[in-house]
Amino acid sequence: MLAGWIAAKDSLTVAALLDRIAEESGYATWLRDGTEEGEDRWSNLQELRSVAAHYDDFPPELRLTAFLEEIALVSDRMSWPRRPTGSRYSRCTPPKAWNSRW
Repeated sequence: MLAGWIAAKDSLTVAALLDRIAEESGYATWLRDGTEEGEDRWSNLQELRSVAAHYDDFPPELRLTAFLEEIALVSDRMSWPRRPTGSRYSRCTPPKAWNSRW
C-alpha cells in the first residue's frame, strides 16, 4: 500500500492523494463510524483536504513537500505557549537536546 502511495505522489494532487490514502487504509470508514465524534473527525479531515487543494497548481514534484511544510509549521505554531495578555515577550526554551549537553 505504502509503495503505491509513494509512487502516486507526483501524479495525484495532494487532495486526491489524501482521499486515496483515507479510502485504501480504511481510515475514512473508521472515522465515519456513525457517532458525532466520528463525524467531527471526518470534518477535520475534510478541512485538511481543503487546505491541500491550495497546492493543486504547484509543480507536481513540489506539491506534497510544500503542503507538509505548511502543516508542520502550523502545527508547531499551535503548540507554542500563549503569552499572557499585555506581555510583550514570549518565553523561549532551548530544545531538549541542548539540555543534555549542559
